[in-house]
Amino acid sequence: MTKSLDNFNSFTAAQKIEEFVEDLSTWYVRRSRDRVGPTAAEGKDKKACYQTLWHVLVNLSKILAPFIPFLSEYIYKNLTSKKSVHLESWPKAGRIEEKLLEEMALVRKICELGHSERKKAGLKVRQPLRELRITNCGLRINKKLIKLIKEELNVKEVVLKLGKGELKVKLDTEITPELKEEGETRELIRKIQDLRKKAGCRLDEKIIIEGPNLPIDLKLQKYLRKETLAEKLQSGKELKIFPV
Repeated sequence: MTKSLDNFNSFTAAQKIEEFVEDLSTWYVRRSRDRVGPTAAEGKDKKACYQTLWHVLVNLSKILAPFIPFLSEYIYKNLTSKKSVHLESWPKAGRIEEKLLEEMALVRKICELGHSERKKAGLKVRQPLRELRITNCGLRINKKLIKLIKEELNVKEVVLKLGKGELKVKLDTEITPELKEEGETRELIRKIQDLRKKAGCRLDEKIIIEGPNLPIDLKLQKYLRKETLAEKLQSGKELKIFPV
């Protein structure tokens, strides 16, 4: 952006902003939803996520200032309580982690192929699957990024085979009774979150869930309560929620 604006090329600079905001919202923010909020555990990771987003948005408001002066001013003042973004110096780019960027580009490509396979098989992401096999992977991917792939594609295991050639992925689409129950629980969580929204529940408000076909497995019951902030689960003919 700095090079583009120095050369009076505002079109390319604006294009770079658009690409970055797309990455930030559809990848980093979306992937970080479970790290923050009332259902997330307090700790270093939650704090790091908030600090990273704050740092990114403050600097983003600075480079947005020449393009959207009023909106960037609003964002900056809300985040910093300082006088004006237009009195700040232009930020300098930090050290670029080339290896991490290369690994993340590969991870995103794998996830893109995995989502495509799910779509072909008619399987929603909420339905967990046993395994994802990756062949012709050009890089060795560390455990943290493997965990990210598991979470993004909702698979229990990732089998990776290094090699050259076209990158390919294959999902194990067999649904066991255990996987089916977990998928149904995730779908139930979505419905309950919709009910919370319609009822105007606060983000941290505790509820009681009543309904049919609640999970039998104790781990899934615990997961359901955690994700929906439910104090109690009770059987009923119709899915309903009540304040505690």
